[in-house]
Amino acid sequence: MKKETLKNILNILKIVISLVLVTASTVLLLGATLINVARDYLVSDAFTEQVETTDLSSVTFVVDNERVTVLDYAREKATDYLAQKLPTF
Repeated sequence: MKKETLKNILNILKIVISLVLVTASTVLLLGATLINVARDYLVSDAFTEQVETTDLSSVTFVVDNERVTVLDYAREKATDYLAQKLPTF
């Protein structure tokens, strides 16, 4: 009886390991496919055109719990950078 119980436990363990490996393989393949599609899109003409036609004063995001447009954020950061790098007279 002990050998049969051990054999059943090993069979169940093999099944569990197989399921984990199959699931991991599936997730990795889906991730690789998504990365490939994203990379292809980022170098495409459609993405370049979308970036060039985007109105930066209408795109907003949150910085320190405050909604800021991309244009205002870029202007502020550029001004701060130039103030640090340019000598004062």
